Amino acid sequence: MRTLPRRFKDSIYEQFARLGKAISAPKRLELLDLLCQGPRTVEALAEQAGISVANASQHLQVLRAARLVETAKKAPRPGPSTTTRKPAGNCGPLGVESSLSNRLSSRSCA
Repeated sequence: MRTLPRRFKDSIYEQFARLGKAISAPKRLELLDLLCQGPRTVEALAEQAGISVANASQHLQVLRAARLVETAKKAPRPGPSTTTRKPAGNCGPLGVESSLSNRLSSRSCA
């Protein structure tokens, strides 16, 4: 059985690994930068980043797993997509999300 401090450490290291994976691709950094300018659909992100919608969607899944972006559902409307993406917190330079440190520092080891 893992102790509370051990589980806390494990969760911190897992989140750092997800974060490292998320920002290891230049296109993911570009997508974060675009999202920091405002919410966008997957189609708009793909067009602005010069990649396919499928590729943009895969990159966004990695960013969401690292909790760097959130999905916001819109009311149904005619057109290809009813989903927009937005950054999950305040953006810093190049879209690097600053709320991660807030989340980590708000947890207690005790």
